[in-house]
Amino acid sequence: MYTLEELKGIVEGCNLCPLHQGRKNTVFGQGNPNARIMFIGEGPGQVDSYLTVNMRIKTG
Repeated sequence: MYTLEELKGIVEGCNLCPLHQGRKNTVFGQGNPNARIMFIGEGPGQVDSYLTVNMRIKTG
């Protein structure tokens, strides 16, 4: 089992698919690491990637 910090490092270093070629930053997540429930959304948009935060702009 990985810690959230370990998973974040894995995500930041991942280059297993072409998605890494266009990214500026990774947007791993935020919130209480001990929460009993987790919401998983779509991949970050261009603005989210620039700001390095999740779901900050209105989407379709």
